[in-house]
Amino acid sequence: WLSVSDPGGAAEGDLDGGREWTPEALDDEWAELLAALPNVDEDRIHAALLGGVPDAKRPRVWLEFSGAAQAMAARPTLYADLLEQVAASSASGRAETAVHSQIENDLRRTQVDRSARGASSRGERAGGSRSGGEGTGGEGTGGESDESEALGALRRVLRAFAAFSPSVSYVQGMNFIASGLLSQLDEAEAFWMLTLVVAEWLPGHFSPTMRGNAVDCHVLGALSRADCPHLAERLEALDVTVPLLATRWFLCLWVSVLPHASLLRVWDALFTLGPSATMQVALACMRVIRVPLLAASDVGQALGGAKESLRATDGGALLRTALLDVPRLSAADLAAWRTRGQQKASEEASSLEALRR
Repeated sequence: WLSVSDPGGAAEGDLDGGREWTPEALDDEWAELLAALPNVDEDRIHAALLGGVPDAKRPRVWLEFSGAAQAMAARPTLYADLLEQVAASSASGRAETAVHSQIENDLRRTQVDRSARGASSRGERAGGSRSGGEGTGGEGTGGESDESEALGALRRVLRAFAAFSPSVSYVQGMNFIASGLLSQLDEAEAFWMLTLVVAEWLPGHFSPTMRGNAVDCHVLGALSRADCPHLAERLEALDVTVPLLATRWFLCLWVSVLPHASLLRVWDALFTLGPSATMQVALACMRVIRVPLLAASDVGQALGGAKESLRATDGGALLRTALLDVPRLSAADLAAWRTRGQQKASEEASSLEALRR
Protein backbone atom coordinates (compact mmCIF):
# COMPACT_ATOMS: atom_id res chain seq x y z
CA TRP A 1 0.00 0.00 0.00
CA LEU A 2 1.00 3.60 -0.46
CA SER A 3 1.82 6.36 1.98
CA VAL A 4 0.43 9.80 1.25
CA SER A 5 2.98 12.47 1.97
CA ASP A 6 1.13 15.80 1.98
CA PRO A 7 -0.20 16.52 5.50
CA GLY A 8 -1.90 19.72 4.45
CA GLY A 9 -4.66 18.28 2.30
CA ALA A 10 -5.09 18.30 -1.44
CA ALA A 11 -4.96 21.71 -3.04
CA GLU A 12 -7.72 22.65 -5.42
CA GLY A 13 -6.89 21.23 -8.83
CA ASP A 14 -4.39 18.69 -7.49
CA LEU A 15 -6.81 15.82 -8.12
CA ASP A 16 -8.90 15.23 -11.18
CA GLY A 17 -12.08 15.05 -9.12
CA GLY A 18 -14.29 16.33 -11.91
CA ARG A 19 -13.21 13.89 -14.60
CA GLU A 20 -15.95 11.90 -16.29
CA TRP A 21 -14.74 8.33 -16.78
CA THR A 22 -16.13 5.94 -19.35
CA PRO A 23 -16.21 2.32 -18.14
CA GLU A 24 -13.56 1.41 -20.70
CA ALA A 25 -11.24 4.26 -19.70
CA LEU A 26 -11.61 3.44 -16.02
CA ASP A 27 -10.89 -0.23 -16.63
CA ASP A 28 -7.80 0.68 -18.64
CA GLU A 29 -6.63 3.11 -15.95
CA TRP A 30 -6.77 0.48 -13.20
CA ALA A 31 -5.02 -2.02 -15.45
CA GLU A 32 -2.20 0.47 -15.95
CA LEU A 33 -2.01 1.28 -12.24
CA LEU A 34 -1.79 -2.40 -11.36
CA ALA A 35 0.92 -2.94 -13.96
CA ALA A 36 2.90 0.02 -12.57
CA LEU A 37 2.97 -1.17 -8.96
CA PRO A 38 4.73 -0.23 -6.77
CA ASN A 39 5.75 2.89 -8.72
CA VAL A 40 2.46 4.69 -9.11
CA ASP A 41 1.45 8.32 -8.90
CA GLU A 42 -0.62 8.96 -5.78
CA ASP A 43 -2.80 11.69 -7.26
CA ARG A 44 -3.52 9.42 -10.21
CA ILE A 45 -4.75 6.74 -7.79
CA HIS A 46 -6.95 9.30 -6.02
CA ALA A 47 -8.50 10.35 -9.35
CA ALA A 48 -9.13 6.71 -10.30
CA LEU A 49 -10.70 6.04 -6.89
CA LEU A 50 -13.11 8.92 -7.44
CA GLY A 51 -14.12 7.25 -10.71
CA GLY A 52 -14.51 3.91 -8.93
CA VAL A 53 -12.91 0.48 -9.10
CA PRO A 54 -14.56 -1.78 -11.70
CA ASP A 55 -16.27 -4.74 -10.03
CA ALA A 56 -14.25 -7.26 -12.02
CA LYS A 57 -10.98 -5.66 -10.97
CA ARG A 58 -11.81 -5.06 -7.31
CA PRO A 59 -10.41 -8.36 -5.95
CA ARG A 60 -7.07 -7.90 -7.68
CA VAL A 61 -6.88 -4.20 -6.76
CA TRP A 62 -7.44 -4.96 -3.07
CA LEU A 63 -4.99 -7.85 -3.01
CA GLU A 64 -2.18 -6.21 -5.00
CA PHE A 65 -2.29 -2.75 -3.45
CA SER A 66 -2.72 -3.98 0.14
CA GLY A 67 0.16 -6.44 0.00
CA ALA A 68 -2.07 -9.47 0.58
CA ALA A 69 -1.10 -10.97 -2.79
CA GLN A 70 2.57 -10.87 -1.84
CA ALA A 71 1.85 -12.43 1.57
CA MET A 72 -0.13 -15.22 -0.09
CA ALA A 73 2.63 -15.87 -2.59
CA ALA A 74 5.17 -16.17 0.22
CA ARG A 75 3.07 -18.76 2.11
CA PRO A 76 0.69 -20.24 -0.47
CA THR A 77 -0.48 -23.24 1.59
CA LEU A 78 -0.90 -21.50 4.93
CA TYR A 79 -4.68 -21.17 4.83
CA ALA A 80 -5.16 -24.83 3.87
CA ASP A 81 -2.63 -25.85 6.54
CA LEU A 82 -4.53 -23.89 9.18
CA LEU A 83 -7.82 -25.51 8.19
CA GLU A 84 -6.20 -28.93 8.56
CA GLN A 85 -4.84 -27.89 11.97
CA VAL A 86 -8.29 -26.74 13.10
CA ALA A 87 -9.91 -29.94 11.81
CA ALA A 88 -7.32 -32.11 13.57
CA SER A 89 -7.79 -30.22 16.83
CA SER A 90 -11.55 -30.61 16.62
CA ALA A 91 -11.28 -34.34 15.86
CA SER A 92 -8.98 -34.91 18.83
CA GLY A 93 -11.03 -32.81 21.22
CA ARG A 94 -8.23 -30.24 21.57
CA ALA A 95 -10.09 -27.45 19.79
CA GLU A 96 -10.43 -24.02 21.39
CA THR A 97 -14.03 -24.70 22.29
CA ALA A 98 -14.62 -21.28 23.88
CA VAL A 99 -13.34 -19.50 20.77
CA HIS A 100 -15.33 -21.75 18.44
CA SER A 101 -18.46 -21.25 20.54
CA GLN A 102 -18.09 -17.49 20.34
CA ILE A 103 -17.63 -17.70 16.58
CA GLU A 104 -20.76 -19.85 16.28
CA ASN A 105 -22.77 -17.38 18.35
CA ASP A 106 -21.61 -14.48 16.20
CA LEU A 107 -22.24 -16.29 12.92
CA ARG A 108 -25.95 -16.13 13.68
CA ARG A 109 -25.68 -12.35 14.10
CA THR A 110 -23.75 -11.79 10.89
CA GLN A 111 -25.55 -10.87 7.71
CA VAL A 112 -23.79 -12.84 4.98
CA ASP A 113 -23.82 -12.26 1.26
CA ARG A 114 -25.44 -15.35 -0.25
CA SER A 115 -23.62 -14.68 -3.52
CA ALA A 116 -20.22 -14.39 -1.81
CA ARG A 117 -18.82 -17.62 -3.24
CA GLY A 118 -19.98 -16.66 -6.71
CA ALA A 119 -18.06 -13.40 -6.37
CA SER A 120 -14.85 -15.34 -5.85
CA SER A 121 -15.04 -16.84 -9.32
CA ARG A 122 -16.01 -13.69 -11.20
CA GLY A 123 -13.43 -10.97 -10.75
CA GLU A 124 -9.81 -10.85 -11.79
CA ARG A 125 -7.66 -12.65 -9.23
CA ALA A 126 -4.12 -11.86 -8.19
CA GLY A 127 -2.03 -14.28 -10.18
CA GLY A 128 -5.01 -15.05 -12.42
CA SER A 129 -6.42 -18.01 -10.51
CA ARG A 130 -8.69 -18.84 -7.64
CA SER A 131 -6.94 -19.63 -4.38
CA GLY A 132 -9.52 -21.05 -2.01
CA GLY A 133 -8.54 -23.27 0.88
CA GLU A 134 -9.21 -26.91 1.65
CA GLY A 135 -12.70 -27.95 2.54
CA THR A 136 -14.52 -25.04 0.94
CA GLY A 137 -17.35 -27.25 -0.27
CA GLY A 138 -19.41 -27.03 -3.44
CA GLU A 139 -21.61 -24.34 -4.84
CA GLY A 140 -25.06 -23.94 -3.35
CA THR A 141 -28.03 -24.55 -5.59
CA GLY A 142 -30.61 -22.48 -3.77
CA GLY A 143 -30.97 -19.57 -1.34
CA GLU A 144 -30.75 -21.73 1.78
CA SER A 145 -27.79 -23.69 0.39
CA ASP A 146 -26.01 -20.49 -0.62
CA GLU A 147 -26.46 -19.05 2.86
CA SER A 148 -25.14 -22.25 4.42
CA GLU A 149 -22.11 -22.11 2.13
CA ALA A 150 -21.50 -18.46 2.98
CA LEU A 151 -21.69 -19.20 6.71
CA GLY A 152 -19.37 -22.16 6.27
CA ALA A 153 -16.80 -20.01 4.51
CA LEU A 154 -17.07 -17.35 7.22
CA ARG A 155 -16.67 -19.99 9.95
CA ARG A 156 -13.52 -21.40 8.31
CA VAL A 157 -11.90 -18.00 7.83
CA LEU A 158 -12.52 -16.97 11.45
CA ARG A 159 -11.34 -20.28 12.88
CA ALA A 160 -8.24 -20.15 10.69
CA PHE A 161 -7.46 -16.63 11.87
CA ALA A 162 -7.85 -17.65 15.53
CA ALA A 163 -5.39 -20.50 14.93
CA PHE A 164 -3.03 -18.23 13.02
CA SER A 165 -2.94 -15.53 15.71
CA PRO A 166 -3.67 -17.15 19.09
CA SER A 167 -2.58 -14.01 20.96
CA VAL A 168 -5.43 -12.11 19.30
CA SER A 169 -7.67 -15.14 18.62
CA TYR A 170 -11.22 -14.14 17.70
CA VAL A 171 -12.94 -10.93 18.74
CA GLN A 172 -16.42 -9.75 17.81
CA GLY A 173 -16.22 -7.36 14.88
CA MET A 174 -13.93 -9.65 12.90
CA ASN A 175 -17.04 -11.54 11.78
CA PHE A 176 -18.41 -8.45 10.04
CA ILE A 177 -15.08 -7.62 8.41
CA ALA A 178 -14.53 -11.19 7.21
CA SER A 179 -18.09 -11.35 5.85
CA GLY A 180 -17.53 -8.16 3.88
CA LEU A 181 -14.26 -9.50 2.49
CA LEU A 182 -15.92 -12.76 1.48
CA SER A 183 -18.46 -10.82 -0.58
CA GLN A 184 -15.62 -10.06 -2.98
CA LEU A 185 -12.83 -12.56 -2.33
CA ASP A 186 -12.37 -16.28 -1.96
CA GLU A 187 -11.58 -17.78 1.42
CA ALA A 188 -7.79 -17.75 1.31
CA GLU A 189 -7.80 -14.19 0.00
CA ALA A 190 -10.26 -13.06 2.66
CA PHE A 191 -8.14 -14.72 5.34
CA TRP A 192 -4.99 -12.90 4.24
CA MET A 193 -6.80 -9.58 3.97
CA LEU A 194 -8.21 -10.08 7.48
CA THR A 195 -4.71 -10.66 8.89
CA LEU A 196 -3.55 -7.37 7.35
CA VAL A 197 -6.59 -5.42 8.51
CA VAL A 198 -6.14 -6.59 12.11
CA ALA A 199 -2.38 -5.99 12.16
CA GLU A 200 -2.00 -2.84 10.07
CA TRP A 201 -5.31 -1.05 9.58
CA LEU A 202 -6.64 -1.65 13.11
CA PRO A 203 -3.59 -2.30 15.34
CA GLY A 204 -4.57 -2.95 18.96
CA HIS A 205 -8.30 -2.65 18.29
CA PHE A 206 -8.87 -6.33 19.03
CA SER A 207 -6.64 -6.57 22.09
CA PRO A 208 -8.24 -7.40 25.49
CA THR A 209 -8.09 -3.72 26.48
CA MET A 210 -9.11 -2.42 23.03
CA ARG A 211 -6.34 0.15 23.49
CA GLY A 212 -5.99 0.68 19.75
CA ASN A 213 -9.65 1.64 19.48
CA ALA A 214 -9.32 4.13 22.33
CA VAL A 215 -6.22 5.60 20.68
CA ASP A 216 -7.86 6.01 17.28
CA CYS A 217 -10.95 7.56 18.84
CA HIS A 218 -8.66 10.10 20.55
CA VAL A 219 -6.98 10.81 17.22
CA LEU A 220 -10.32 11.23 15.46
CA GLY A 221 -11.54 13.52 18.25
CA ALA A 222 -8.48 15.76 17.93
CA LEU A 223 -8.72 15.91 14.14
CA SER A 224 -12.45 16.58 14.29
CA ARG A 225 -12.00 19.42 16.81
CA ALA A 226 -9.53 21.07 14.46
CA ASP A 227 -11.78 20.46 11.44
CA CYS A 228 -15.05 21.64 13.00
CA PRO A 229 -14.75 23.34 16.43
CA HIS A 230 -18.52 24.04 16.54
CA LEU A 231 -19.26 20.34 16.26
CA ALA A 232 -16.83 19.52 19.08
CA GLU A 233 -18.54 22.11 21.30
CA ARG A 234 -21.97 20.71 20.50
CA LEU A 235 -20.90 17.13 21.23
CA GLU A 236 -19.49 18.23 24.58
CA ALA A 237 -22.76 19.99 25.43
CA LEU A 238 -24.73 16.85 24.55
CA ASP A 239 -22.26 14.62 26.42
CA VAL A 240 -21.68 12.62 23.24
CA THR A 241 -18.15 11.27 23.04
CA VAL A 242 -16.28 10.28 19.91
CA PRO A 243 -16.09 6.64 21.09
CA LEU A 244 -19.89 6.57 21.27
CA LEU A 245 -19.98 7.53 17.61
CA ALA A 246 -16.92 5.84 16.14
CA THR A 247 -16.04 2.69 18.10
CA ARG A 248 -18.15 0.54 15.78
CA TRP A 249 -16.83 2.29 12.67
CA PHE A 250 -13.37 1.00 13.43
CA LEU A 251 -14.19 -2.40 14.97
CA CYS A 252 -16.38 -3.36 11.99
CA LEU A 253 -14.44 -1.27 9.46
CA TRP A 254 -17.79 0.32 8.52
CA VAL A 255 -19.56 -2.98 7.77
CA SER A 256 -23.21 -2.58 8.85
CA VAL A 257 -22.56 1.14 9.27
CA LEU A 258 -22.62 2.10 5.57
CA PRO A 259 -24.73 0.69 2.73
CA HIS A 260 -22.88 -2.20 1.09
CA ALA A 261 -22.18 -0.32 -2.14
CA SER A 262 -20.74 2.60 -0.16
CA LEU A 263 -18.71 0.20 1.96
CA LEU A 264 -17.03 -1.21 -1.13
CA ARG A 265 -16.06 2.30 -2.28
CA VAL A 266 -14.58 3.02 1.16
CA TRP A 267 -12.65 -0.25 1.19
CA ASP A 268 -11.36 0.53 -2.31
CA ALA A 269 -9.71 3.62 -0.81
CA LEU A 270 -8.50 1.94 2.39
CA PHE A 271 -6.87 -1.00 0.65
CA THR A 272 -5.23 1.03 -2.12
CA LEU A 273 -4.03 4.00 -0.05
CA GLY A 274 -3.15 2.18 3.17
CA PRO A 275 -4.02 2.47 6.87
CA SER A 276 -3.75 6.25 7.06
CA ALA A 277 -6.79 6.51 4.77
CA THR A 278 -8.85 4.95 7.57
CA MET A 279 -8.63 8.15 9.58
CA GLN A 280 -9.45 10.29 6.54
CA VAL A 281 -12.61 8.25 5.99
CA ALA A 282 -13.50 8.55 9.68
CA LEU A 283 -13.06 12.31 9.53
CA ALA A 284 -15.20 12.42 6.38
CA CYS A 285 -17.90 10.50 8.30
CA MET A 286 -17.76 13.15 11.02
CA ARG A 287 -18.53 15.72 8.33
CA VAL A 288 -21.41 13.59 7.01
CA ILE A 289 -23.05 13.42 10.45
CA ARG A 290 -22.32 17.04 11.37
CA VAL A 291 -25.78 18.39 10.45
CA PRO A 292 -27.86 15.92 12.51
CA LEU A 293 -25.44 16.23 15.43
CA LEU A 294 -25.64 20.02 15.47
CA ALA A 295 -29.44 19.82 15.30
CA ALA A 296 -29.79 17.17 18.03
CA SER A 297 -31.25 18.10 21.41
CA ASP A 298 -30.15 15.01 23.33
CA VAL A 299 -27.88 11.97 23.16
CA GLY A 300 -30.54 9.73 21.63
CA GLN A 301 -31.27 12.15 18.82
CA ALA A 302 -27.56 12.61 18.16
CA LEU A 303 -26.75 8.91 17.93
CA GLY A 304 -29.89 8.09 15.95
CA GLY A 305 -29.33 10.95 13.51
CA ALA A 306 -25.69 9.97 13.00
CA LYS A 307 -26.62 6.35 12.33
CA GLU A 308 -29.34 7.22 9.83
CA SER A 309 -27.13 9.71 8.00
CA LEU A 310 -24.40 7.14 7.48
CA ARG A 311 -26.90 4.47 6.42
CA ALA A 312 -28.02 6.82 3.64
CA THR A 313 -24.53 7.90 2.60
CA ASP A 314 -23.51 7.67 -1.03
CA GLY A 315 -20.07 6.10 -1.35
CA GLY A 316 -18.92 8.39 -4.11
CA ALA A 317 -19.82 11.51 -2.14
CA LEU A 318 -18.11 10.13 0.97
CA LEU A 319 -14.94 9.39 -0.98
CA ARG A 320 -14.90 12.89 -2.46
CA THR A 321 -15.03 14.29 1.05
CA ALA A 322 -12.31 11.93 2.28
CA LEU A 323 -9.99 12.48 -0.66
CA LEU A 324 -10.63 16.11 -1.60
CA ASP A 325 -11.90 17.95 1.47
CA VAL A 326 -10.43 16.64 4.71
CA PRO A 327 -6.72 16.98 5.57
CA ARG A 328 -4.58 14.33 3.93
CA LEU A 329 -2.61 12.10 6.31
CA SER A 330 0.59 10.20 5.59
CA ALA A 331 1.67 7.06 7.43
CA ALA A 332 4.09 9.23 9.42
CA ASP A 333 1.32 11.69 10.29
CA LEU A 334 -0.92 8.89 11.56
CA ALA A 335 1.93 7.40 13.60
CA ALA A 336 2.56 10.78 15.24
CA TRP A 337 -1.11 11.28 16.01
CA ARG A 338 -1.34 7.78 17.46
CA THR A 339 1.63 8.47 19.72
CA ARG A 340 -0.26 11.41 21.18
CA GLY A 341 -3.39 9.28 21.39
CA GLN A 342 -1.46 6.62 23.29
CA GLN A 343 -0.48 9.22 25.87
CA LYS A 344 -4.09 10.34 26.29
CA ALA A 345 -5.34 6.76 26.53
CA SER A 346 -2.68 5.96 29.15
CA GLU A 347 -3.66 9.01 31.18
CA GLU A 348 -7.32 7.96 31.07
CA ALA A 349 -6.46 4.38 32.07
CA SER A 350 -4.39 5.67 35.01
CA SER A 351 -7.23 7.91 36.14
CA LEU A 352 -9.72 5.05 36.01
CA GLU A 353 -7.34 2.82 37.95
CA ALA A 354 -6.94 5.50 40.61
CA LEU A 355 -10.73 5.76 40.96
CA ARG A 356 -11.00 2.02 41.54
CA ARG A 357 -8.55 2.09 44.45
